[in-house]
Amino acid sequence: MTSPRTTQFKNIFKEFPYFNYIQSKALDDLLYTDRNFVISAPTGSGKTVIFELAITRLLMEVPMPWSNIKIVYMAPIKALCSQRFEDWKEKFGPIGLICKELTGDTLIDDLFEMQHAHIIMTTPEKWDSMTRKWRDNTLVQLVSLFLIDEVHVVKDESRGATLEVVVSRMKTIQSSLSRSCENPDTVVPMRFVAVSATIPNAEDIAEWLSHDEAIAICLKMDEMHRPVKLRKVVLGFPSSSSQTEFKFDLNLNYKISSVIQTYSDQKPTLVFCATRKGVQQAASVLSKDAKFIMSAEHKQRLLKAAKAVKDCKLRDLLICGIGYHHAGVDIADRKLIEGTFTVGDLPVLFTTSTLAMGVNLPAHLVVIKSTMHYASGMFQEYSETDILQMIGRAGRPQFDTTATAVIMTRLSTREKYVQMLNAADTIESSLHRHLIEHLNAEIVLHTITDVNIALEWIRSTFLYIRALKNPVHYGFPSGLDRTGIEAGLQELCLKNLNDLSSVGLIRMDEEINFKPSDTGRLMALYYITFDTVKQFCRINGTESLAELVTMVSNCNEFSDVQLRTNEKKILNTLNKDKNRIIIRYPMEGKIKTREMKVNCLIQACLGCIPIQDFSLTQDIAKIFRSGTRVTKCLSEFLASQENKFSAFLNSLILAKCFRSKLWENSPYISKQLEKIGVTLSNAMVNAGLMSFKKIEDINARELELIVNRHPPFGNQIKEAVTYLPKYELGVEQTARYSATTAEIIVTIALTNYKLLQNKRTAPDSHYVTLVIGDADNQVVYKQKVMDSALLKTGSWTKKVDVKRAVKSEELSINVISSEYVGLDIQQKYTVFYTGPKKFGIHETDSRKSDTCDGYQDSAATKAAWAILEEPQRKLAGLCAGFTARMITRAYGSERESCDIDSERGVEKEGKIGIQQKTEIKAESPFSSYLTDLRNRNALSSAPSIKRLKMSTQRSPPTGANRAPPPQLAFRLPEPPRFDGTTAACRGFLNQCQMLFEMQSASFPTDRSKITYIISLLSGSALAWASPLWEQQDSLLSDLGEFLRRFRMVFDVPGCPSSAASELLRIQQGSSSVGAYAIQFRTLAAELKWNQEALTAIFWQGLNGRIKDELAGWEVPSTLDALISLCVRIDVRFQERAREQGTSRPPRRTSPPRRRPMSPQGAAGSTAEGSEEPMVIGRHRLSAVERAHRRNYRLCLYCGKPGHFVKECPNKPGNA
Repeated sequence: MTSPRTTQFKNIFKEFPYFNYIQSKALDDLLYTDRNFVISAPTGSGKTVIFELAITRLLMEVPMPWSNIKIVYMAPIKALCSQRFEDWKEKFGPIGLICKELTGDTLIDDLFEMQHAHIIMTTPEKWDSMTRKWRDNTLVQLVSLFLIDEVHVVKDESRGATLEVVVSRMKTIQSSLSRSCENPDTVVPMRFVAVSATIPNAEDIAEWLSHDEAIAICLKMDEMHRPVKLRKVVLGFPSSSSQTEFKFDLNLNYKISSVIQTYSDQKPTLVFCATRKGVQQAASVLSKDAKFIMSAEHKQRLLKAAKAVKDCKLRDLLICGIGYHHAGVDIADRKLIEGTFTVGDLPVLFTTSTLAMGVNLPAHLVVIKSTMHYASGMFQEYSETDILQMIGRAGRPQFDTTATAVIMTRLSTREKYVQMLNAADTIESSLHRHLIEHLNAEIVLHTITDVNIALEWIRSTFLYIRALKNPVHYGFPSGLDRTGIEAGLQELCLKNLNDLSSVGLIRMDEEINFKPSDTGRLMALYYITFDTVKQFCRINGTESLAELVTMVSNCNEFSDVQLRTNEKKILNTLNKDKNRIIIRYPMEGKIKTREMKVNCLIQACLGCIPIQDFSLTQDIAKIFRSGTRVTKCLSEFLASQENKFSAFLNSLILAKCFRSKLWENSPYISKQLEKIGVTLSNAMVNAGLMSFKKIEDINARELELIVNRHPPFGNQIKEAVTYLPKYELGVEQTARYSATTAEIIVTIALTNYKLLQNKRTAPDSHYVTLVIGDADNQVVYKQKVMDSALLKTGSWTKKVDVKRAVKSEELSINVISSEYVGLDIQQKYTVFYTGPKKFGIHETDSRKSDTCDGYQDSAATKAAWAILEEPQRKLAGLCAGFTARMITRAYGSERESCDIDSERGVEKEGKIGIQQKTEIKAESPFSSYLTDLRNRNALSSAPSIKRLKMSTQRSPPTGANRAPPPQLAFRLPEPPRFDGTTAACRGFLNQCQMLFEMQSASFPTDRSKITYIISLLSGSALAWASPLWEQQDSLLSDLGEFLRRFRMVFDVPGCPSSAASELLRIQQGSSSVGAYAIQFRTLAAELKWNQEALTAIFWQGLNGRIKDELAGWEVPSTLDALISLCVRIDVRFQERAREQGTSRPPRRTSPPRRRPMSPQGAAGSTAEGSEEPMVIGRHRLSAVERAHRRNYRLCLYCGKPGHFVKECPNKPGNA
């Protein structure tokens, strides 16, 4: 590279004083021609330079500026992309090229990065996903150089087909551009450069990448040309078939020492382990077997390095000459370990396989301890790419001329790895096993438009190349010639095309031209398998949320999730256990299949049920990655089905649930906010903050106390809620009336749109979906409404024509947020139609009488209808605008509703606005019409327009299922908070019971009811319940027992024991702490309450002066310590009073303060701020006696009538 044209690119290769043999051999073909190029060379032979030479050639041929240059580097794993990104950013950045690693999760991110990048690093899956979404090939046309790393991965069962399809797609697009261009010579051909490990049939890869005008160059290099000669050793160790991979891996730890001593030649050794834990275990075992200290100076260097390490375990190992390195190690420690190993001071380093893909730490000896690793929730074999990458770390060109790689595996798999290392396995295609999904994708992209082009596309694949040479491998008879093999491939292609057509994914005309359907586009866009789409097509339209969860769990996208024996106990506990929180929709029987496991984990995650098992946590992450994509596709698929309203609505809700990882009625809505995780969300739920409205209304300082955070944390959380979109739904019916159709006007308003102009919590892509359905399960109207549209004017309005449904005039109107739980609006609205309900619509033939049938057919009937047509037309004018008014205020507690009678259109209201429905008797069409006419004549000629108004600013409903939505009917107000007052206990519990009965769907389990009751407690009642909640007592799952104990404590008149009630009400008053403590301990001795509860209640009853003093102290955690501290404070107060000459008067004691039972409420009440002295030793009234005195308005102190306890002459201090 000494010509003037190449001088400016010398810095790219500055780390090499000269090219090695393999690089020199490839240089002329890469740097001075534009032909496609394939090289097969051993690992560690400097193949990266091959790509850099190809890039240099392109830059030499294209004049500056290089604004339209696009170079794609594709590697099988993301780690290789990241490594190349970091390397090339440093090399090509100085000459003006921008490198981008494609990791964006949205199409917008990807397209933005594509437009501004020159070199793009990506994986086959990512490039396939991206190119499926492009509406045209404009961006693809800009790609001038396509670099394929580790191309031998094309044989991989799971990933090879994608790599093959992506390359074939790029070839087909290039060919179509040449054909469509008037002057093909002006089209710049796309150059392919592929690099592979040593494989026997590299020429097949070259043939695949060739085109008619030019044959690709193939360069094959064997191990003899590796810069550092590599010795490969495969050691097989015996193991029984019943031995687990985990145990086998542990046994190998004790073989490491002998392997290192045999093969290391006392030079640096790198040992790859399957897991982080395995890394540390193996290092610990080796440190007990051997020490790797070369000299006193070496020991001093190790001691110096050890002092700088934060990890104490790593520090102890370093002193022995052993280290470990993985992503869980502190980054400063990792850097230190890398530096120590690179200079040769660390003899042995244990690490995970990820190091082979990232940091370049070559060693003289590489040991792969076990060929199985833990990935995707299970043990599986390393891929060939992984193995070759790890082996590639063997050999340090600057220090060694030879190196060794040792693979430790089971005896049964030893031969497999010997074949792999000797490059004896021929590379075959795996496309035929995944052909149907990829054919659909190409049809959607218009790469394939008819059968002839489909066959041409097949000829562009590696499958075609290998089928011609090894037909038996692909299911074709041996001995077939080219024509026979092509006919077999054509038959395979047509079979898959017919399968696509059978479920409506593509359409074929008479000329067999292909056109993709909307479903086919969704399948390609969301990367969905054919079997999953077939499941979608079997949906009948009435599926509930539970049924959709079950269906999604059966999808093929989760086929790699394994049900392990040791997980079944945890999964069965999540499914059914009366003593624990269980999933929302329990399944019958025990967890026995993969599908049941997926279902259980989905529900556990959405229900925020904690799972401690690490493997299950990993499975959940994997399930939700694919599940988010599947549910989004499902909702868009059902959006095109007009007669499947219920399933469509539930699919929208389920897609949002997967995105937010919450059920749609979850109380843990705070988890969606930034900085709020599981722990803080639990704390907020325990405090009753179960809606955005409650979070927004709470004081910031109180919120910080609840979550145990410092200011301004509370302000930040409140601000995040404030800047969420708040929607309001308005519906009104216009005056266009008929017997079969109606017109409504729907308005969605963003009530805080002015506030959101400059700052928003929700992303810019956030939107809501308006879905209206009728009683016949038909979708009346659907529309996505973007927040960006609402921000312009504050509202969106649409007129909607509604056809009269058969079953009912009721509409279900829903506004569903795309991302957030807690913002939805779901309500029902009844439409008014003129005329009677048509006979036969609401009644079956079996209900028709002979008289009715005869009457309908008579001439008199027809005449009557003709006579009535004119009054009906006139009445329509008088009734313009007729309908009843129905308004629902925000927050749910101040809600009024009224509705027209569903059969008559007559407005019937109760005293509090409850709809009064009258039973409708069957009658003839004629009499039904007359009745309807009379009812409408009785109304005002110009009543108000019928409206429905709903807001998102309300507590979210807690029903078990949200589809179909609840009717707009009377709702009980929320019971007031209960602070432990005896007189309020029965009323509080009765109100709760009424609420549970009226809203039974919202409280399906005992636990949900108990949780609701606890959320309404305060004061002493909350102090009593808090320990139960914090310890997750089994009492929380038994409503009957919970209420029994609750009444025993707080509903004293009806309960046999009053010690608990007395304890909760006793106050220190003006007495000493000692006297108060004696009375408190006496009552506490009768109860078996824990220390936390007793301490909290004792503190609550203290004198305000003592509490003020305690504010400067750290409050003790035990009752004894708290009493001791309070006594010391009280004694000091008394001493101070004596010193100032204001000693206290003699103390008396009196019963605890009670609230009066008088109907007037004032006669026997104690002033709010007053405190009564305690009476020590006085006999306490029994529960029966106390109830008797209260019921008969007797004095609680002396039992006599005519006065209350405050005025009792017999009570000390009242005389």
